[in-house]
Amino acid sequence: MLLALASLAAIAYLPGALIYRLPWADRPKRASLAVEERVFWAVIISAAISTLAALALAAAGAYSLRRLIAVDLGLAAILFISARGRLRYARPAA
Repeated sequence: MLLALASLAAIAYLPGALIYRLPWADRPKRASLAVEERVFWAVIISAAISTLAALALAAAGAYSLRRLIAVDLGLAAILFISARGRLRYARPAA
């Protein structure tokens, strides 16, 4: 059960949340949104990324849920490293 919840978070939330918090493209405006809207955008972005990754894996004939999770976690790790620890908002979020 715990593994299923972690897998769901890796597919449906983590990549989008990291992309949403990256310190580029008018981050203070994104930070001023309500928490529900920030979660909504994180889920939508993650769903789009996971869908593209699943389609790419399927086109290569290598799709499996474990590979999709690995791709999403790998992307999250790359985003985390590229942000260089600047994922925290400057002011407290709304």
